[in-house]
Amino acid sequence: MGCDGSGQTNLSNNSAEDKQPSWASGGKLALSSNRNAEGGYDIYLLTLDPWAVTRLTTNAANDESPALSPDGSKVAYVSYRDSDGDAEIYVLTVADRSLVQITDNIAADRDPAWSPDGTKLVFASDRDGNFDIYKANATDGSDVEKIGAVSHGTANDRWPDVVDYYGDENIAFASDSDGDWEVYYYDGYELTLSQLTKNVDDIADARPSWSKSGEQMVYDTGRNPDNNLDIYKAYYDGANAVSIPSKASANDDSFPDWEPVEDVDYCAGDE
Repeated sequence: MGCDGSGQTNLSNNSAEDKQPSWASGGKLALSSNRNAEGGYDIYLLTLDPWAVTRLTTNAANDESPALSPDGSKVAYVSYRDSDGDAEIYVLTVADRSLVQITDNIAADRDPAWSPDGTKLVFASDRDGNFDIYKANATDGSDVEKIGAVSHGTANDRWPDVVDYYGDENIAFASDSDGDWEVYYYDGYELTLSQLTKNVDDIADARPSWSKSGEQMVYDTGRNPDNNLDIYKAYYDGANAVSIPSKASANDDSFPDWEPVEDVDYCAGDE
């Protein structure tokens, strides 16, 4: 759909649960789905032209939270397949299905996102007790580093998204540092951290996604009177936040992702 709510289209359209979409250039969309006969969640790749749906993972464990690399050649995702049964991050090459485990510890590693140049992964991990934002090399998981500039101490920071904004990397993410989930923004040029949303009564704003230009973002929120999750759009500084109308207003709309298309931006999300 357009990020004004127009042209809403059911892209996956089946009786299974399809969730957590991730766009890449060239009309490619990765998602997690339990449409397979085994009933667990696997990663699928949907292409728009020509229309095709391809199953990428077949492990008995659940695979979720896919993130396509900027060029669409690789997909990072979370899997519970290792011997500990905890959440680890893997990178799969679409062409040959080769797989690399990026994280390997007894903590939960979640919410992978790619750096704009495709060389790094940014993700959330509770390896120090609470969730913080980390980065690592996307090829092998080396050079793991906590991004201290976006840390809120003992609070939880999750769902990072990174955009190239005139040569600097800006990071949007959600944190529960003020008691509920709010969206924050780290400016890679000014080296400043700003809170973009402010709600009361435990209303959550979470899962931000940048437009390709870095001028706007979308996120999901429970601030509407119906208490369902809805998708909002705002400028990079949080200004002019507006609700994106949904065809199914009684359902939760969540995990929005903004398609990286020049000049025209399209969104996908769970509904």
